[in-house]
Amino acid sequence: MDPNNPGQTPGGAPPPAWGAPPPPPAPYGAPPPGWGAPPPTSGKSGIGKKILLAVGGIIVALVAIGVVLAILIPSHAGQVIFTTDPPTASGAATCNLGHQVTSVTAGTPVYANFFYKSRLTNETVTLTIIKDGSVLDTSTLTSDQSNGVDCVESNANLGDLEPGVYEFKLTTSKGETVSDGKLTIK
Repeated sequence: MDPNNPGQTPGGAPPPAWGAPPPPPAPYGAPPPGWGAPPPTSGKSGIGKKILLAVGGIIVALVAIGVVLAILIPSHAGQVIFTTDPPTASGAATCNLGHQVTSVTAGTPVYANFFYKSRLTNETVTLTIIKDGSVLDTSTLTSDQSNGVDCVESNANLGDLEPGVYEFKLTTSKGETVSDGKLTIK
């Protein structure tokens, strides 16, 4: 207490309440208490943030899954893929491939899987087999094999063909190639 001013502390501040410690002095240049403090928040904005974070997390997860699937399950659209696994009814229904090859020795069983660029409707499709640059054979696919499906699995064992480079090409009556691939038989 200041003896010249009863009821006042030195510096003019009111005396502290009985039993309460005096407030610590603010360091030189420090802003008064409460400056720069964040505004009070309500519980509602926290829930909104949590929902936004959850939705954002789900979107990131879906994009990541899409990227992984694109890498692990490549598109074969427009390609003829050859496999050494014999065709099965379940493989034809799902367009699943077994052991993929681009060349085999003569006598090795190998089968063609034709993947269309896109689904066809009311199209006639012709299969052309070319050996070493010369047309070897042509045939027309039935509408069941060429329209409304993503792929066709052939039951023909191509391993019985003579050595050479074979191209298998599916074209529409309009001349559009819808599936193409090469197989080398050594």
